[in-house]
Amino acid sequence: MNKSTPKVLVILAVFLASTMLPSIPIVRAQENTWTTLAPMPTPRSNFGLAVVNKKIYAIGGSNDTTILATNEMYNPETDTWTTKTSIPTPRSLFAITTCQNKIYAITGSKPSRPYSAGGSYTLANEVYNPETDTWETKAPLNSQYPRYWINAHTINDKIYLISGLTNEFVIWSSNSPEINIYDPLTDTWTKGEQIPHPVHRYGSVAVENKIYVFGGVDYKPPEGLPIGTVYDFTQIYDTTTDTWSLGSPMPVAVRDSFAVVTPKLLGLNQIYVLGGEPYEGPKPNLNQIYNTHTGVWSNGTALPEDFIPSGIVAIDDCLYAISGTQNLSCMSIESETPTPTPTSSPEPEPFPTTIALVSIATVAVIGAGILVYFKKYRK
Repeated sequence: MNKSTPKVLVILAVFLASTMLPSIPIVRAQENTWTTLAPMPTPRSNFGLAVVNKKIYAIGGSNDTTILATNEMYNPETDTWTTKTSIPTPRSLFAITTCQNKIYAITGSKPSRPYSAGGSYTLANEVYNPETDTWETKAPLNSQYPRYWINAHTINDKIYLISGLTNEFVIWSSNSPEINIYDPLTDTWTKGEQIPHPVHRYGSVAVENKIYVFGGVDYKPPEGLPIGTVYDFTQIYDTTTDTWSLGSPMPVAVRDSFAVVTPKLLGLNQIYVLGGEPYEGPKPNLNQIYNTHTGVWSNGTALPEDFIPSGIVAIDDCLYAISGTQNLSCMSIESETPTPTPTSSPEPEPFPTTIALVSIATVAVIGAGILVYFKKYRK
């Protein structure tokens, strides 16, 4: 036998033993930061945001004098905006969502001041095809009243409109309890189970088969509460069972927040609820994080100081916050560890002692065998 054999065996033994030792990953957390990007060409508020093929579309909205039909597309790869075909029915504060790579704009407000008595509203349901840059009219919302300050979400190719403020041609309108379900395949409407606490100006997001509704406003709250009460509710609608449940209340009750998820956040069972303002006091730059599995709230990287978004959307693991009068900002979701509410420190995981002892014993046995062999070899 070649005299180098024992050395080779020793090296092999050490390698085999080392593969049995547990690997200890090194995680380097990077703080999330916001970056300023190109401003939206047409200053406005109350517009709708949607994403198709990693492009952002800002549609409709209003300025100080009128309701707009503007449709502008933002390309994150080039940091540029492009004007697209305007929406047929100018509107603001409407429901917007995507389905099969098309954008649906439904109901909403037509006047410049939707809360004024005798205002004009619409039930129109119009769909935009970004590939052809064309609009098509579909079956209007099947509801007694048009609604505004309302969100829509798509699950399993069905579009769900949640609550919202009704048009009763009075200054303080009521929130609608309706859940309206639209099927683009058949161009028909049905209704789901009514929401327990009707709201408008809420944040909401779809996660798997559920829709999460956070906070919101009530102009006609239960007796004893002031007009314009801001709720801290977390209301959860299960589209598979057509039922509602309540999650843990928000640490800070807000209106006008934006709820978003990204692939990384979904992997962490997290929803970001960004921005919003309480019933009284200054508008905080909040990032309240809700865990969909535990119901626990925590805090994350806030919006830029003094930045008031009119909409927030996600592309991959980047969030894009667009203000009607300020620049567009984006934030990449890295490996941020949220601050629990209240703060708590996780216990370090104990080193797997059993595996370590077995590995050491294995090295000792192999080493002893090699030494015996080595002595016989020398003889």
